[in-house]
Amino acid sequence: MKKVLFLLMFPIIGFSQYTSIPDKVFEETLIDLEYDTVFDGKVLTANIIRVKSLEFNGLQTWPPVSDFTGIKDFEALEQLSVRNINLKNIDFLSNNKALTYLNCEGNQLTSLDLSNNKALTYLNCESNQLTNLDLSNNKELTYLICRGNQLQELDLRSNPTLAELYCEKELLKNLNLRNNNSVKINKLNKEEKKEKNKGKVKFMDYLIISLGIIFLSFFIITIFNAFTYVLFRVVLIGFPIYKKKCPHCNSEDINFTDKQVHTGPKHITKSGLADKRYKNNSMTTVKYYFECMKCKKSNFFSSSKSKKYGYLAKILGDDIRLF
Repeated sequence: MKKVLFLLMFPIIGFSQYTSIPDKVFEETLIDLEYDTVFDGKVLTANIIRVKSLEFNGLQTWPPVSDFTGIKDFEALEQLSVRNINLKNIDFLSNNKALTYLNCEGNQLTSLDLSNNKALTYLNCESNQLTNLDLSNNKELTYLICRGNQLQELDLRSNPTLAELYCEKELLKNLNLRNNNSVKINKLNKEEKKEKNKGKVKFMDYLIISLGIIFLSFFIITIFNAFTYVLFRVVLIGFPIYKKKCPHCNSEDINFTDKQVHTGPKHITKSGLADKRYKNNSMTTVKYYFECMKCKKSNFFSSSKSKKYGYLAKILGDDIRLF
C-alpha cells in the first residue's frame, strides 16, 4: 500500500521541482520574461527547461547579474548574451550543451572554458583579458571574434568549418589555420567599411582635386589677365588721365588728331637701326598728332615726351621712335 502511494505522489513531486535563483537581477529578468511570478529566490524548473534564448547585457540591465547559479537547468538554451556586465569568469555553462551562440564581449574574463559546449557555432569574446583560448572541442565553430584581448597564440586547427575570424592578426605570434584555408580574416561589413574609409581620400580623388585646382587657377589667371588688359587699353590709353598741354607754350588749347605724315630715315627702331618697314617718301598714319591753337605749332610725341607734358601717347602696332 505504501509503495502505491509513493508512486502516485512521484509525478506531483517531479512536477513541483524548483531551480534556485539567488541573484535578484537574474530572477527579476525571468519575471519580466514571464518565466517566474514572485521574488522568492527560485523558479519553477518546468518553466525554464525549454527556454532557448537569454540576454543579460549591461546596457539593458543595471546593476548587472553577478551570480548565474541556476542557469545549468536551462537545458535547451541555445543563445546567451552576457555583454558588458563585468564578468570575471564564465564557468557556469558546462551543463548547457545545446548552446550554439555565446556573446561575452566587454567583460573581465581571464579564462574561458567551453569544452562542454560542442555545438557552439558563434563566439564573441572581444574586449576581455584572455591570454589563452582553447577551442579544440568546438569543431562546429563558424564565427569567432577574439580581438581586444592579450592573446599571443591562436590554434584553430580543430575548427575546419570556421568561416570568419576577427582578431588582431598583427599582434599574434602564432596563428594556426592549417586545416582551414578558406577562412576570411577581419572581413569588414558595409557599415565598417564606410566608417573605415571615412575621411580617407583615394588616389583618383587626389588626382581629380588636383586637376580641378589647376584648371581653376588657370581660369582665374586668364580672367585676371584679360581684365588687366582691358583696363590698361581702354581706361589708361583710350581715356587719357593727364591734363592736355602744349610742350611749346604750355597752352591747354590744343587738338589731337590722327594724321598721315611722311616717314623716312629719321624713323628708326629703338635699337638704332633703320626700320625696313618704312621706305623713303612713304606715308603712315600717326596717332597723337597735335595742333596748338595758340602758338600754331604742331608735333607728335614719343612716350617719354607724352609723360613729360602730361600725356599717355603710344603708336599702336609700330616700333618707331618719334622726336
